[in-house]
Amino acid sequence: MTIFNAIKSSLSPYQLISNLKIEPLQTLFYNIPKDPYIREGYRYKSLARCRVQGNRIDKQPHTPLFQNKKINPVNGGLVRVYPEIENLNCAEEAILWFTNTFKIDYSYEILVQAQRTKCTYRKAGITTPEGFHRDDIDFLAILCVNQDNILGSETQLKDHQGNIVFKKVLNPGEMLLIDDSKLFHYTSPITLKNPAVNHFGFRDVLIISTAKGFVNQDPSFVKN
Repeated sequence: MTIFNAIKSSLSPYQLISNLKIEPLQTLFYNIPKDPYIREGYRYKSLARCRVQGNRIDKQPHTPLFQNKKINPVNGGLVRVYPEIENLNCAEEAILWFTNTFKIDYSYEILVQAQRTKCTYRKAGITTPEGFHRDDIDFLAILCVNQDNILGSETQLKDHQGNIVFKKVLNPGEMLLIDDSKLFHYTSPITLKNPAVNHFGFRDVLIISTAKGFVNQDPSFVKN
């Protein structure tokens, strides 16, 4: 396992980890359902919530996803219901790297999202409909699981002064860890690389995010 500190400082707001095992994660994308909140139909998503104590991952109640409009101008204000990831054990390595890196204890809820973006000859896949954005959380990780027959998908990080501090196409097995309070993130759209190989292409990522208490929860649930 290799960790690259992208900024030469112990206070780096991001880190790139390579060589994570992606084989156990493939099953998350076999029958991943289409995201009903993206009308163009290029995105697929499922999710689960958990908390971590040491190396123990405790699954939490399955609840909808909610972000306010200020954070998410595309789907903000909507209570979004997605199918649950049934088996979180396949994501254990990634989750524990995430929690150990950011010293996350049981008081933090962790949101795990499996997300596929698809493109065809006629239609690009918009990986980040919101553009550069923060998720109004504490920490975030983006793990690339698959890239197939696509161009694009460059992940970029921008600081609060507008400077691009990181840009790279994440390869399968690479996970980018981000301090959400310090950086905005974005990934460029994907387009079809070779229509002679297949009539579509796709990018699969595992997104892990966390906040103290609850993360991107429906306010009515948190009040209860």
